Amino acid sequence: MDYEMHKIRCWDWIESQGKIWITSPEHNGLFQVDRGTHQAKCKAIFNDYPIYTDGLYESILATGDNVICVPSKADCIAVYSQNSREKSRVRYISVRESEKRPYMSHSADSMLFGGYSDAENVFFFNASYPGIVRWDRKTDELRYVDAWLKELEPMINRKDLFLYFGDGFVHIDDEIYLPLICCGGLLSLNVKTSQCRIIVPPCEMDSYEGIAQFDGEVILTGRKADRYYLIHWNQDTNDVDEIRIPYIAPPDPWVSFLRPLIYKSMVYLLPTVADHFYVADFKNKTIEINERLEPFLSDFPENKAKLKVPNFKQKENLVVFQTWWNYQWYEYDLDTGEYKNFEVILDDEKYWQLYRKELCQKMIKEKSVIQENNLGLKSFISAITDEEMGI
Repeated sequence: MDYEMHKIRCWDWIESQGKIWITSPEHNGLFQVDRGTHQAKCKAIFNDYPIYTDGLYESILATGDNVICVPSKADCIAVYSQNSREKSRVRYISVRESEKRPYMSHSADSMLFGGYSDAENVFFFNASYPGIVRWDRKTDELRYVDAWLKELEPMINRKDLFLYFGDGFVHIDDEIYLPLICCGGLLSLNVKTSQCRIIVPPCEMDSYEGIAQFDGEVILTGRKADRYYLIHWNQDTNDVDEIRIPYIAPPDPWVSFLRPLIYKSMVYLLPTVADHFYVADFKNKTIEINERLEPFLSDFPENKAKLKVPNFKQKENLVVFQTWWNYQWYEYDLDTGEYKNFEVILDDEKYWQLYRKELCQKMIKEKSVIQENNLGLKSFISAITDEEMGI
């Protein structure tokens, strides 16, 4: 096995019915990971795109027994039933060029990423116009939820980003709260009526990058004048508490933190381009570097920004994530401060046989130069052998 080629990068993952499901930005498929061996198998390929196509599905949801792959570059919402093993598609029509807004012109595609589901609807959140797409699960009807964008347009102050939303959302009663990274506000979406309103907490942030729930209230990460803050917001009284995050690296055009993690009344921040992990105590209004995780950061001595943890999940005291620097997965215990690492290997010869065949055909057709980072020498030899054998 060409070991390095078989390590798989994960964009998003979920745990459903005791199984781990992942999507990869470099593969056209849905993969199931064995918890014990960390080996992945391809369970579904949903469309006629080449198997090696980048970025077709990046986010993933679970509702009932269905695993939903959220389209990024793909032209359909893909659904896989864990019980029947059947797959289905719902056609997603991307936004026409004339409908794209100039202040979000960096986004070439109408990219969906993640969402919320209940018994009746799935709401997909969108990087650019139309912002939110509602999928009626009974009729398969897709509708834009976009009336709120007229109110948003004059508020946008971060044109260096092509996103509307930061990371995460909070569900309280019938309301979904989403952080707006393009301005200093939050979007409230009523899941019963699909009505939206923009809320501006009284702390004058330029943008909100992440959101989480804490005792029925809202915790946010925000940026103001190139300084970073944790904000505790009471959505009923509109009161806020702020804690400035210290020791931050020079501002990066991308977000410095994803959504906060909450455990035992403490707030944990995992960095994307920040230099440290942080832990905050709102009761005592303190925040400090998490010293337990500093040895972990020593694995990235040359450039800590390579850490990038886009796909972390929390299950009680355990935080699991993959870094994009070396494709390593880490499981960190918030109680003990200990962590262990592992790799997810796509050990599925039928899948790789198809992958090698399709990519080899593309290279031959385009008369492209074979490079190690495209296919791998061993994989290329295998592909040529497969072609000659008519596989």
